[in-house]
Amino acid sequence: MSFLQLQSLPAKKIRRDLEQELIQQLLDERNNLFSDMSTRGLLGANSIGETGVYRISRKFGLEVLKRSSNYFLEHRSPTNDRTEYESFMHDVIEYIYSVIIVPEFSRPPFNGWNHSLNTIKLEFERWIQTEAEVQFPIYSSAESSDILSNCTINYNNLDFMNSPTLHKIVKRDLNELKAALNANSIKSVLVLSGSILEGILLDILLTKRSEAEPHHPKSLPLEKWQLSEIIDIAGKLSILPTEAIAKFSHGVREFRNLIHPGRELKDNLVIAAEEARIVIEVVNIVLRTLSKTE
Repeated sequence: MSFLQLQSLPAKKIRRDLEQELIQQLLDERNNLFSDMSTRGLLGANSIGETGVYRISRKFGLEVLKRSSNYFLEHRSPTNDRTEYESFMHDVIEYIYSVIIVPEFSRPPFNGWNHSLNTIKLEFERWIQTEAEVQFPIYSSAESSDILSNCTINYNNLDFMNSPTLHKIVKRDLNELKAALNANSIKSVLVLSGSILEGILLDILLTKRSEAEPHHPKSLPLEKWQLSEIIDIAGKLSILPTEAIAKFSHGVREFRNLIHPGRELKDNLVIAAEEARIVIEVVNIVLRTLSKTE
């Protein structure tokens, strides 16, 4: 059951809601934002424009995801599994993101803040991971709870970080990681750990940009590096002080890629509480190391 198939069934409630109600709400809020921006000077318009694009797109997307998830769960057959659910929901993301959100905010005066939409898409994907954990758990709550007992983030001090924006992102992800641990949401734990690792390493590399960027084989700016490149060069610059820590970090990276269902199928990665426990300890080691060195 794909989202494209769903669109061939216009009588279905989610499709009708999407066209008649939710898109109209998005357009109304976008027009209100435009009017508000028009009454302000350039600086004022910029200050509300980016946050407005983010807020409107996030509200719209999460509501569509919730309704689409309910639709799938209500109409699924006994053979529908977690992989089919995630595939269906990622089809929904691609549709609302590429067909609706991006085109609506790619025209002036909104086109200056398209980078905000990348964050929105990641939030949508994280929502799917968390919901999939709830609807299609790999372990029973009792089994996961036993394996993850006493598993926690031991280092919460992020004072070594320099970028206020990245500090805010990593702090949010740490809070979400703790919630995922409490809920025994295995896949969310694995993916969020990779996001935290990327955020803290990118933050430190940004302070060493002139030293770091020459190491990139294609001389790309830091903001365009893959996590594998961030880890490799963090190792070369001794930000990750030992080869063992760098190797552990690459393991976390592999699990971060579980955000893409196709990678889960291709790489045959195991999503289990034991792996989550190992990944949490790697995050603890990296946080401990950077807290002492900065």
